[in-house]
Amino acid sequence: MQLYPYLLEIVPAGQKMMRLDLFVSTRHGYSRSAIGNLCRSNLLLVNGISSKPAQKVRAGDRLELLKQYAEYGKRDQPADIPLDIIFEDEFLIVINKAAGMAVHAGLGDHGNTLVNALIHHWKGESQPFLVHRLDKFTSGLIVVAKQGSKAETLAESFAQRKAGRIYTALIHGHIKTKEGRIESFIGRNPLRPDSIEVSTDQRFGKQAITHYQFLETWGPYSLIQVKLETGRTHQIRVHMQAMGHPLAGDRRYPCNKPGFNDDSEAIAQLIPGQALHATELNFIHPVNAINMHFSADLPRAFANLHNYLKNKG
Repeated sequence: MQLYPYLLEIVPAGQKMMRLDLFVSTRHGYSRSAIGNLCRSNLLLVNGISSKPAQKVRAGDRLELLKQYAEYGKRDQPADIPLDIIFEDEFLIVINKAAGMAVHAGLGDHGNTLVNALIHHWKGESQPFLVHRLDKFTSGLIVVAKQGSKAETLAESFAQRKAGRIYTALIHGHIKTKEGRIESFIGRNPLRPDSIEVSTDQRFGKQAITHYQFLETWGPYSLIQVKLETGRTHQIRVHMQAMGHPLAGDRRYPCNKPGFNDDSEAIAQLIPGQALHATELNFIHPVNAINMHFSADLPRAFANLHNYLKNKG
């Protein structure tokens, strides 16, 4: 799908320097959390270049948004959606997100996201500030801040690798090495901005490091534990695909080896997307500096997959 720049505006003459997220939020009705997600996804451009929420804009700057996203991220509305709350205090909340729930507004997701649910849960008293994200069909643990300053502190912890995330994934095939480390550069395909690709060229994207460990065999599949050293978009999915062991149920990054897709239709009936669950989350509390650790059991969909593969023999 080709994405085309949509001109938001040219910053008018006389405008004092202002943070990008504050300027766009004030003048165009986007939430600041949505602006942050657009910047991280390289979808909000300043003078044709990818932007950061905190960068300053000035008179004459040209602000563009990729056209298909022009209506997304508007002021989020509350939605009464059940949440599996693992922990909550006055500064942050930890959610065990269900597979199929988008974290924020995007293509096809309006009003039924985690952000919408949190706004309803907090009755407008707090605004969700996303620290990290999970793909729509990835289930498991995610932390959201209630204050922008705390979000920045937590985000910095993730960026400096002081926070830890462990996932459980079901992958195609029998993995040869019981544990290993994958390192590459990953970035968006310039012809398909909705997809990520792996490269050995550091000019292509950002460094991505993934550690994996074999857990057990599920028929022709392997259950593995994955630990992120970096947190890039679709990192686990593209790294495992590059190894020749893509995630079961992953429609965007499928396995093209003969015989590996024999169960694809049956798996699609058991799990809504890729078989990936954020099992453990560790971070330092942004206020009291306490080391926080959370875990979440595998969802029922994984048990259904296991039973199907075991009974299939």
